Amino acid sequence: MAHPDWAVKHRRPGTELRCIHGRYCLYECSSEYDKEKKRSVKKTGRYLGTITEDGGFRESPKRALERELEQARQGAPAASVAAPVKVGATKELGLSRFISGKFGAYVDRLRRCFPRDWHRLVALAYCRRAFQSPLKRMAADFGDMNRLINLMLGKV
Repeated sequence: MAHPDWAVKHRRPGTELRCIHGRYCLYECSSEYDKEKKRSVKKTGRYLGTITEDGGFRESPKRALERELEQARQGAPAASVAAPVKVGATKELGLSRFISGKFGAYVDRLRRCFPRDWHRLVALAYCRRAFQSPLKRMAADFGDMNRLINLMLGKV
């Protein structure tokens, strides 16, 4: 099956174009010599992105992050690529206000039942909601909870 011209024009040397469920995807591609078969064998590498007729080549978010990280390591300025959505201060503030506003009664119950540990329980719930963290990563996200606790205690 021949690929359309609008998709083929984005193919570069060392890449492979595939049509998967009607979407055109670009992959890294190389070949290695196999001593047993006594011939070259094609090796498909990493997924690079998709190609659409309207938008052209669209780099995968994972590859964009890897490229930005490599540029940061080399000290080169980052390209102007739309950054992926990250949980920022605005979202965190909105989530903490949502928890303290809508679930204020539950927080009060936690205060009464667990006077020493209620803030930790609220912070755990916050981490699960904001960062989708499993319990094994809670310690890293738990360090960011001082802002939330201070906000709920009115120390901000």
